[in-house]
Amino acid sequence: MFGRSGWPVGPFCSCWRLRVAVLLPLYFLEANIAVDTGVFAHPEYFYRFVGTALAAQGIFFMIAYDPLRFRPAMLFAVLEKLAFSVPVFALSGSGRVVGSVVPFGAIDFFWAIVFASLWLR
Repeated sequence: MFGRSGWPVGPFCSCWRLRVAVLLPLYFLEANIAVDTGVFAHPEYFYRFVGTALAAQGIFFMIAYDPLRFRPAMLFAVLEKLAFSVPVFALSGSGRVVGSVVPFGAIDFFWAIVFASLWLR
């Protein structure tokens, strides 16, 4: 899929839609997550993460709308993806994160590579 400028916007549209679909239900799943991981000592951190991650999806929406105009924002999209994937890999290496989180870190790392390659284009 190409935008008005001829740039491929498919990766940004796909990332935005997928992340919103994954993040939005987290607002309603705190009790279920707490059963699996234990009681949340600070639920505000959980909701801050979800809210911040949802707000960051606006970057992907803007880039998909007009990639040439928002090309500088692509670097922030790369940083947003690396801000999750790198710590997940580091925590996984030290055994401090459950294995089911690692694939999500790998997906974000993949998106970081895609976004960086589009920015360098």
